[in-house]
Amino acid sequence: MPWGGLFLSCGCPSQEQQKSCLAAVGGFNYDVPFHGASKPNSTTNLTHEAAEASDKVLVKHGFFVNHSHVLVGSGAATFDHAKLRFFPRRWANVEPDTPVKAGTRFCICYNELIPWVLLPLQIAYVTDGNVNSSGYGKGETTRPSAGEERFSVQLDEEDQV
Repeated sequence: MPWGGLFLSCGCPSQEQQKSCLAAVGGFNYDVPFHGASKPNSTTNLTHEAAEASDKVLVKHGFFVNHSHVLVGSGAATFDHAKLRFFPRRWANVEPDTPVKAGTRFCICYNELIPWVLLPLQIAYVTDGNVNSSGYGKGETTRPSAGEERFSVQLDEEDQV
């Protein structure tokens, strides 16, 4: 299954293969000071200039910083549905009963032409700041990539998700 730092499978990986993959990796593969760096509390209460300075520190240490926002739709029903779709479904598989809580380790499995790739990850933090916002940050546990990614969904004052 492991090949050059990648975890591969000829077919859609079973739960046992995913458990084996997770057992073969340790915790986060990036330095402790950067655990939770994508958490919104680290920049929400800062001025725009302070947030940019924080991003520059991450870039200086080799991280790529991207702030992408996508309009999903509008209304409370769309917001509630989006919260249930925290894990990708169209291009990848994640065990459906994976809990969204800090410390949870899981695999995202996706098909790359012939082999399936297993990407072991760990949830670094969960944010449920208020009724109109929810999210989590997941961190890499294997090479070749390292770092953290935040997924969040918000219902804004204009009723847009």
